[in-house]
Amino acid sequence: MSLKEVKQRELDILLYVKKICDDNGLNYFLHGGTLIGALRHQGFIPWDDDIDICMPREDYERFLNINKNMFNQYASLSIENDENYYYAFSKVTDMQTIIKDSNEKTHYGVFIDVFPIDNVPQNYFKKNIYFLRAYVYKRILMHLNEKKVKKDGNVLKIVLRQFVKLFNHKKIIKNFNEHIIKVPRGLQVSTITTGSQWDISYQREWFDGKVTVTFEGHEFPAPVGYDSLLHKYFGEYMVVPPKEKQVTHGYTYVALNQESRE
Repeated sequence: MSLKEVKQRELDILLYVKKICDDNGLNYFLHGGTLIGALRHQGFIPWDDDIDICMPREDYERFLNINKNMFNQYASLSIENDENYYYAFSKVTDMQTIIKDSNEKTHYGVFIDVFPIDNVPQNYFKKNIYFLRAYVYKRILMHLNEKKVKKDGNVLKIVLRQFVKLFNHKKIIKNFNEHIIKVPRGLQVSTITTGSQWDISYQREWFDGKVTVTFEGHEFPAPVGYDSLLHKYFGEYMVVPPKEKQVTHGYTYVALNQESRE
């Protein structure tokens, strides 16, 4: 599939999610590079090949429950409906596509990422423990998801990767979720289930309202504090980065009807 075809399928998934959210009063926001794309390009970042959205945890759980009963080509993947799923957040995937030559145990095709927005401890010490545990959980899941262990010449890393294989991903995700949802409401929130940054925290007030942005000719909600949020994690986000930083995720997708013809 060409990049243009992949982006169209991703947009179709996003519009499908939008309809479910609008029909059921669910809150969601464009997130990360997708939000930057809407603000800077009114659509996809030209070299980007994915879509990210986020939802308050309550709306996220409701969305998963609604979509699991829809029975169409768009599936919301999570550990609750797929025991071979290795992420702590959901992907909504087009079941009529697959990723070719993937090194992941998780099976999916063209997708968009859906991240829950969760509470963050207010106490400085508890907050650091919170992010440390989350970082460890995410690293373990990343390595458990590998079909083949990477061999980079670093003996310690190889040993650690082999040690990680002793863990059960379902228990890790269960513990991760329990670690998150027990945190009481405070002044900050996080999309803690994804990302490699140490402190993935946002002011709650940034999500207390919505503004409308345009993405590929359609209107979508962005958090009212989008400018503060994006400046914190991306700096001058309206400035196009240099060529060497304009990279895609590198997935190769195949439409199942196309694969059957080859």
